[in-house]
Amino acid sequence: MADGSDRDRLAAFLDEGRAEEAARARGRERWARQVAAEAATFAATMLDLAEHGEHVTLTTIAGRSHQGFLRAVGADFLQLQTPAGLPLYVRTEAVLAVRPARGTRRDEAAGERDTAAAPTLHEVLALAVGDRPRVHVRAGTAEPLAGELRAVGDDVLSLRLEETRATVYVRLAAVTEVAVVG
Repeated sequence: MADGSDRDRLAAFLDEGRAEEAARARGRERWARQVAAEAATFAATMLDLAEHGEHVTLTTIAGRSHQGFLRAVGADFLQLQTPAGLPLYVRTEAVLAVRPARGTRRDEAAGERDTAAAPTLHEVLALAVGDRPRVHVRAGTAEPLAGELRAVGDDVLSLRLEETRATVYVRLAAVTEVAVVG
């Protein structure tokens, strides 16, 4: 029959084993987070935010700031739903930073999913052209071109300007933002 000191030693031994296992588990968890962070891509991080319907502030390299719900991640763009409920497409290469709304706690970027099979900005605009949407098209820091989207070619957009009703041809590769306004 074991006396009290044997039971105490056994309890201490078991406690020590549980503490060591808990420390190893924390180490494995830290290692898994580090591996995920080191393999992180911007696209995968944005996909995660979009899947959660996060409200974000998106800042462009031209210094513009947009707020809205991140709704989609294309092969070369992010789509926000503006406070007016309309889509805003921002070319990924024009994005400087995306910040989730205050109060939303997010960890480091993680994941390495691919968006290569997702639609491109060209494809999205080509689908929209049949509705003749009113758009504001931006290229970097230039003033936006406001008008009706009339056609989308291989590398050119045709816009009928609101003010002059003249048609202007926009080099698609130069476009950094397209806001649908009506």
